[in-house]
Parts: sequence; C-alpha cells; structure tokens
Amino acid sequence: MSLVGLTAQQKIDLITEYLGLPYGTKAAWQKKHGLSSKHMTQLKYQYFAGDLDRGLTPRTMEGMTDIPSARQLQLEKEIAARDKQIADLSAELEKARKVNDVLGKAIKLVEKFSEHAPATPTTPPSSKKNTPSSRP
Repeated sequence: MSLVGLTAQQKIDLITEYLGLPYGTKAAWQKKHGLSSKHMTQLKYQYFAGDLDRGLTPRTMEGMTDIPSARQLQLEKEIAARDKQIADLSAELEKARKVNDVLGKAIKLVEKFSEHAPATPTTPPSSKKNTPSSRP
C-alpha cells in the first residue's frame, strides 16, 4: 500500500489504528498493510504536528522537530470540551428525568381525583334572572 492517493482522513485513520496497537504487533501490522517504517514515521510526525488535517507533507525527514506535545495539547483540549459536553448533556438528561417523574405523579393525581369526582356538575346551568334593571 502506498500513501499516495489516500485522503487526509484515511491517513489519520491509519496512524490512529497503528498508534493504538499493543507493543510487539506494529511490525506485523505494517507488513500486512504494506507500509514501511519510514512511512509510519512520516505519518507520526505529520499527525503529532497536526499537519495531516491540513494536508501538509514534509519535504524530508531530517531535521524535523518532534512536537507531540502540541498535538497532545490539542487533543487534551478536545477531550476537555467533550467532557464538558458530556457533563452538560448528563445534567440535561437528569433534569428531563425529574420533569418526567413529576409529570407522571401529576397525571396519577389527576386520574385519582377524576375517579372521585361526581358524574354530574354541581353548579346549576346558568339561567337568565329577571332583575329590575333588565326590564324596559
């Protein structure tokens, strides 16, 4: 397999799969996918520098600085944002569950009171009364 012709997302998928492999299985994975160590090193540098997302490819491998900390900081920010989103959604879910519980209790009370309510209305139908002010 060659990296030429792969989209940035396909390269990201490859390198994240590779980085997630347990120790001792990476060489077999590389052989299975037809990728050399040089290809994987190049992908790692691009991934950790955040260049894969932008489609940037280094000219050479010599003299490149290893800056996984920048990529790690970016990933930590994304994780923190997702953790906050999860917490917000969990709070919203808990609130919805409480509202659902209260509505269920209210429905039961309405049903209970409607069972004990008289079948006929207690107030007489409205009728016109002759009052002195209404006569001509």
